[in-house]
Amino acid sequence: MIRSLLFISALIASVNSLAFTNPATLRRSVARFTDAPVDSTVVDAALEAAILAPNHFMSEPWRFYIPGPQTTASLCNLNPEKTKMFEKVPNWLVVTMKSENEKHSKLWLEDLSAVSCAVQNFMTSLAGEGVGSKWMTGALGSPPEAILETVKAGEGEELVAAVWFGIPEKELEGAKAPPRKLGVAGTLTKLD
Repeated sequence: MIRSLLFISALIASVNSLAFTNPATLRRSVARFTDAPVDSTVVDAALEAAILAPNHFMSEPWRFYIPGPQTTASLCNLNPEKTKMFEKVPNWLVVTMKSENEKHSKLWLEDLSAVSCAVQNFMTSLAGEGVGSKWMTGALGSPPEAILETVKAGEGEELVAAVWFGIPEKELEGAKAPPRKLGVAGTLTKLD
């Protein structure tokens, strides 16, 4: 009996000493990747996490495109000044929004917010598996219409993100987050 209690006590102490890391604290913008492949089950799980994003009336306004080698080459060549940099990116996910609502209306903005949450969920899920990512849009230096055409996006879809992802050159664990200018204290108002 005493031996069992000691074992249980030791087990509880062991479990309590484990450090659990919130994947959201691991997510960093990563632009340098190794050549190591990302397991497809990790990508599938990240897409499953993406579609769990909140969305009003289950509108599911997100659309995802994973370009193969030919489409990736086409994306890399959209901006000749950045082709060499783009060619170093092992994986791309292009995310668009398909909203049935009038542009800039309340429900359209809710759709845009939902897609943004889906992108964050995707990237956070990847980070939890040690996969780095970077959300790109304007920095691609290519018109959104060219990107949409390259991935053969459906009619009425709008570009929300091009996510680069892969195994980072430096581990995410322990990578320091850039300091926030305002921090929580500069952005939070507590009300009565």
